[in-house]
Amino acid sequence: MSGEIALFSSAVLLDELAGVLERGKFIAALASRDVTPAFLTRRYGAVTTLVGPVPVDRAVPADADDDHVIGAALGARADAIATGDRHLLELDPYRGIRILAPAAVLELVNPRGGGTDA
Repeated sequence: MSGEIALFSSAVLLDELAGVLERGKFIAALASRDVTPAFLTRRYGAVTTLVGPVPVDRAVPADADDDHVIGAALGARADAIATGDRHLLELDPYRGIRILAPAAVLELVNPRGGGTDA
């Protein structure tokens, strides 16, 4: 990894994010901050590069929805996927793409929590 982070997503993944934010614990947390799921999804979409996912034949047998994550990563030619999803983490690596917990990605990008000199 080069030490840089670029965020990639797809239309399907943005739709899934919106759905997740509209349910359960997330909706209450967002409402308490006067933030709507639609607003947060638009903001996230604004800082990501949308890619066309590569079709994947059941990469994640336990959860077909996770295939969209793999397909988007392949479409982006990503070095890594940051996820807390155990089904995806069990695939590490997948076709040369590392699948790591978010903390592990941050450690690769910024070892030992070192800051930058300003």
